[in-house]
Amino acid sequence: MISGIYAIKSIQSPRKIYIGSAVNLNRRWQVHRNQLLHDCHPNAILQNWVNKYGIEDFVFVAIKICPREKLLEEEQKYINMLQPYFNICLTAGSRAGTRHSPSTKITITKKLRTARVPTRSEALRGKFAKKP
Repeated sequence: MISGIYAIKSIQSPRKIYIGSAVNLNRRWQVHRNQLLHDCHPNAILQNWVNKYGIEDFVFVAIKICPREKLLEEEQKYINMLQPYFNICLTAGSRAGTRHSPSTKITITKKLRTARVPTRSEALRGKFAKKP
């Protein structure tokens, strides 16, 4: 398992990149690729690019191998230095600055309203017990 900083680069527009870090670089590319191919990647900019130009336009490049403890620090250095086009968050390891779409907000609200945790007495009485 190799940890480090990586870039996802567009072949046709080499200045358009995404910077990330991963504990397992090989696995991280598999996850990105799978999400992009199944049109369910959380980064809409990357997903739209793949929908328009295809996954073949992207190349995954390990930029720097580093220990787990240094991943976020090193990722932030590369984000600051390269100003990546595809990164939504410009702070490593954070979702700060991102916004949910109105439809996502509605979905989250519905799920929170229907999610109910049983009280201790209900749990003890078996009100929420699993059915056989």
